[in-house]
Amino acid sequence: MITGHKDLLDRMDLSDLDSLKAILSKPFKIDELANCIGQHWPEALV
Repeated sequence: MITGHKDLLDRMDLSDLDSLKAILSKPFKIDELANCIGQHWPEALV
């Protein structure tokens, strides 16, 4: 999971959120999102 909701995450217990791979600061550009996806799921960019 990639999210842009850092403020919400600051108020949550993240200990059981193993699927969280990255937090992107909003507003983010599509290139930043694509790079993040490529880092964590390279097969998605094939």
